[in-house]
Amino acid sequence: MTQQTRPRVREAPFGYTTTLVPGAKDALAQFSGAIWSPEGSVGEITKELVFLRTSIVNRCEACTRAHTASAKRRGLTEAQLAALRDPALWQETFAPQEIVLLDLADRMIDHADALGDELIARLREHYADQQIAEVLLVAGQANMNNRAGEAAKQLFSDR
Repeated sequence: MTQQTRPRVREAPFGYTTTLVPGAKDALAQFSGAIWSPEGSVGEITKELVFLRTSIVNRCEACTRAHTASAKRRGLTEAQLAALRDPALWQETFAPQEIVLLDLADRMIDHADALGDELIARLREHYADQQIAEVLLVAGQANMNNRAGEAAKQLFSDR
């Protein structure tokens, strides 16, 4: 891939990084296609909530910008987008089955090794294993994209 066909670091630091490793971009696109499939067991809006919340907490500007745009296209409201930044607004904005996924996203950022019995019980109350797996993979993808992208922005800022 030539320099001209790579995304600019400032606009898509994770995307830029994937173009530097042969095969990475295609492999990640295949993975994304599987977990973001419209035929999946969890709706795209729900997945956007998880990805966007993760990106906001991780302070990844590029992912937050990109997923805010895609969340709007998929139907998230301005109130929902604003509430993602402030957990105090969750009770009045989101349903319990959405709040538990936002709590999961937050926990996966810092304490994926300690989800806790209460969170696990709430997840299982609302979701089947396949649905939980999809959300785990979306949150994991967000964390990978956010962290690698933010590091790449610093490492490749002159590109």
